Amino acid sequence: MNDPRKMCIEGPFEMEMKVAITNDEQSGTVTFGFGHGKTPTAEEVQEGLVVCAKQAARQGFRLMDRREYMQEQLGPIHIPGPRTFPNADKWEVR
Repeated sequence: MNDPRKMCIEGPFEMEMKVAITNDEQSGTVTFGFGHGKTPTAEEVQEGLVVCAKQAARQGFRLMDRREYMQEQLGPIHIPGPRTFPNADKWEVR
């Protein structure tokens, strides 16, 4: 079976990623485009998160953590588990 992290599909489409951001008072999204014609690799997604984090930081925002993101999507509920996403340290802007 093929490793889905290495999956590459080519075709007439464009892939975008919308990344949730906050400044603790407002929230929004940063959109990152991967270009036309193929799916991004896991490394390209990680690189896109870094670009989005830097872009958000220039405007006084940061990427949402796991709990903030889930509460934004689901409403004010208790979200068990860690606040951070796996590999979050790779795209944090300090």
